[in-house]
Amino acid sequence: MAYKSYKGTYYLKNPSKYIGKGSNPEYKSHYEQVTFRWMDLNQNIMRWGYEVVGIPYKNSVDNNIHTYWPDIYAEILINKEIKKFLIEIKPTKDLIYPPNIVMTNKNKKAYVRVLNEKLTFVKNVDKFKAAAAYCKTLGYVFRILTEKDIF
Repeated sequence: MAYKSYKGTYYLKNPSKYIGKGSNPEYKSHYEQVTFRWMDLNQNIMRWGYEVVGIPYKNSVDNNIHTYWPDIYAEILINKEIKKFLIEIKPTKDLIYPPNIVMTNKNKKAYVRVLNEKLTFVKNVDKFKAAAAYCKTLGYVFRILTEKDIF
């Protein structure tokens, strides 16, 4: 079964609300594409941008400082008050620690795949902790949206 890529350009209907780089954001997944459309068309979204806030974090896998760029920065009107959000868009499967697997001669590729998934999971936890602390300092809200939230 072939994997369909959902990368592309989202053409803004309300460009005055968009504060990101360029005139039209580039989405990297179908989840991002749907979220961009919601941000663009929802009247309660005052301003939004894609990957506009950089947050330093320490990656516990390599012990180095990196920069995390959450997917969405949004200013949302809620109960007559504008709240600021940083939003990460992830499939639910990426938020669950991968199961252990024992390497054999027959499953070396699967073993390496699971090992990489575990390293990515740990890196994402580091990013999310840094984003939550950053948001707490500024009075923002940090949210992770999955397909269950988006659809």
